[in-house]
Amino acid sequence: MEQITFNSEHLLIGNLGNLFVLLSFASAILTAFFFWKATNNDDSGFWKRAGDYSYWVHAVSVIGIISTLFFIIYNHYFEYDYAWQHSSRALPTHYMISCFWEGQEGSFLLWMFWQAVLGGVLIFNRTKWKAPVLSVIMLSQVLLSTMLLGIEISDAFTFGRSPFVLLREVRPEILSLPVMQMRGIPAADYLKVITDGTGLNPLLQNYWMVIHPPTLFFGFASTIIPFAFAVAGLWRKEYTSWMRPALPWTLMGVAVLGTGIIMGGIWAYESLSFGGYWAWDPVENASLVPWLILVAGLHVIVLNRASGQSLMLTYLLLIASFVLVLYATFLTRSGVLGDTSVHSFTDLGLSRQLLVYLFLFMLVPVFASFKRSRDRWLALGVVVIILVINVIVGRFLFGVNVILLLMGLIALIRNFQKELPLSKKEESVYSREFWMFIGALILILSAVQVISTTSIPVMNKILMQASSFWAWLADATSIELFDSFAKGTLAPPNEPVAHYNKWQLPISIVIALLTGYGQFLRYRKTDDKRKLFSEIASVAIISVVLTALVVWLAGFDQFLHWILLFAAFYSIFGNILYVITGLRGKLNLAGGSVAHIGFALMLIGVLFSGGKKEVISINTLYNYGENFSDEETRHNILLYKNEPVIMQNYEVTYRGDSTKSPDNFYIVDYKHLETGETFTLYPNAQISREMGLTANPDTRHYLTRDIFTHVSSVPNKLEPREEWLSEKMHEMNIGDSIFVNRHLIILDSVEQVEGTSISADLEGHSMQIATLRVIGADTVYIAKPLYGLKDGLSAYNVYSFAEKASIRLNYFPKEVDGEIVHEIETAIKPKDYIIMKAIVFPYINVLWGGMIVMLVGFALAIRQRMAHNKRS
Repeated sequence: MEQITFNSEHLLIGNLGNLFVLLSFASAILTAFFFWKATNNDDSGFWKRAGDYSYWVHAVSVIGIISTLFFIIYNHYFEYDYAWQHSSRALPTHYMISCFWEGQEGSFLLWMFWQAVLGGVLIFNRTKWKAPVLSVIMLSQVLLSTMLLGIEISDAFTFGRSPFVLLREVRPEILSLPVMQMRGIPAADYLKVITDGTGLNPLLQNYWMVIHPPTLFFGFASTIIPFAFAVAGLWRKEYTSWMRPALPWTLMGVAVLGTGIIMGGIWAYESLSFGGYWAWDPVENASLVPWLILVAGLHVIVLNRASGQSLMLTYLLLIASFVLVLYATFLTRSGVLGDTSVHSFTDLGLSRQLLVYLFLFMLVPVFASFKRSRDRWLALGVVVIILVINVIVGRFLFGVNVILLLMGLIALIRNFQKELPLSKKEESVYSREFWMFIGALILILSAVQVISTTSIPVMNKILMQASSFWAWLADATSIELFDSFAKGTLAPPNEPVAHYNKWQLPISIVIALLTGYGQFLRYRKTDDKRKLFSEIASVAIISVVLTALVVWLAGFDQFLHWILLFAAFYSIFGNILYVITGLRGKLNLAGGSVAHIGFALMLIGVLFSGGKKEVISINTLYNYGENFSDEETRHNILLYKNEPVIMQNYEVTYRGDSTKSPDNFYIVDYKHLETGETFTLYPNAQISREMGLTANPDTRHYLTRDIFTHVSSVPNKLEPREEWLSEKMHEMNIGDSIFVNRHLIILDSVEQVEGTSISADLEGHSMQIATLRVIGADTVYIAKPLYGLKDGLSAYNVYSFAEKASIRLNYFPKEVDGEIVHEIETAIKPKDYIIMKAIVFPYINVLWGGMIVMLVGFALAIRQRMAHNKRS
């Protein structure tokens, strides 16, 4: 085969990046090994020093990968597939940063970076927990590094995917593009025609997407530290002392992951046109579930440190939080959610590696829980054999692996029961820890409901592995559910928002009530029952009064909404009372209470902004065609350029558009009819042949409401426009009317005359002249289209125009059952227009304010715990 030397390629930077990938992989293995040896040899400083040095090599190599990849993107080296696929020359620098993590390789690299940062903090820790915790973190780094290797094992399996692979290697067809053949460009000079990349997804071209993904992945990465401490506790057989250093890290994980989720909601509100901040999308759910479990784990750690209770649950929750992060990664990056989520990635062939990563870390706590080293090695050997079988078979054997995991779970619980110092004491219902335990169970219930529904596509794939068994069962019992199992056709809910809200609304009520009631209780037992009941009653009375007032003023008519309002007020005032009386106003100790108040404010904000949001762009005139559902047609108004339209309390006018590549901004003026207030919004959109219209909303913010506006349809400037559009035939009788292009058209009369009465040139012509009144808002036009017959044989028409109304009219008489039917054909001259939706979100600032208050509470709690650990 002829060897081609390709011109203008920058291969050195890519080779350097690949070298850093290999170095990060090798150094991660060595660091994990060194710290594992250090864990088993406490008296030897050699392994710890070796681990420290090896760790810094790994950290530098991760930074090297990031630097080389960004250098490629920033300098537009489109010979690299990652740069070509995710960036373009038109992007500003801050969006080039977004390009970095748009692809799967970049997101894995971002995760690696944050784990390396966390390791860099822990490397200076000189306690006994440093080595075991870092060995677990570095094992995760090993597996993440494999995602970037890009080593081809066979035609069917590649070990990872390198971000430094060349475009011509991934897409060899570019070497023989028709344009190259037409211009006589040889394959060696293919970069002469690859002058730009495909660009960044328009939905990601938002400043929130510059900061949301790094924050979310920081949260994902931070969940490994509580996991690692729990594994270290099992490994060292010190079952409770690990909790004190793990608690601040758990708080940090809750805070950072929660911040990332909140940023995602704000991004959805500001950038996505569905009109909201949370849609229960599977990818949204996949990030929410680990957070819920980690919050439950946080409360159970506090409970255990206060009373020694729920030790096994503490382990299970902290282990599950990181495992669920891995499961969320599998869901979003394996392609399994491709048909059910707008956020998910397509499968790049990494599904098997992701499953190995997930299954291995599900088994790591099992290995650590064995008391004898021999049992650990035996369990590890079984796992290695199973993984080898998977690779040889060429696909993941669900049945075999599920059995392995069930065996591992049984072994873990058995080892827990044998080894953990479990408390047998029953807690009083008047103790804080009892209700904290109940709250943790409620959070687990919430997470289970969300993840079980989200996992329906995964369940389909698993159930289909035993399709013959389910088919036999379906035939034997005639139960349709078994037939769905056999065919893998379990369907997600048709209305996901209603489905999730049906469960999560009552759960939120219970959690809010518990966060208020629990603050009145003391650990172990509350002795002063009279004071307890007095506090409960006083807060309940205040909450009932406020709830009744808000329900009356806001007009809430659903009973569950009343209860949610009461629960939120109860939580707010219960925690305020605790800060004043229990903590004597010491805010530095009130992190938990402040976080609870923030959560309750969020519930009120969600109730108002979601339950009372109002679409004000109501359309009763136009049918926009099959691309709009009935609801979308009703909720979108048509605005012609410079033609004001009344929209509820506003007069809105579309003034035109402006372009700031690659966005088109549509200028919409609002004028309040009562107050005279005016403002302008600039919703924008990008139009591409690949994705069609991708719209971003614009919002007018007030203290008590937001006016949210986005375009749903605009003229496609990529295609030539016809002179007349929307031709339609209307059957009319004399006196009938139709509505076209905001004008009322009335057929007043049809007159039959001889052609000579019009002109001598029309001798032999029989003419029928229709007289139509075209009535606009302030003008009446008369149009007279005519229909002619020449010598009774050949027919012809003459159009008539209502020029300013931009309507063309034609007349066709026809005979039906011996009677003349008048047909009027209308056509509209296209004008600049937008189809727009506007929504009012009342009191949404209560939601944003609650989020901020909750995060402040987490920050106070972290500070308090770190100070406590430092004193200890």
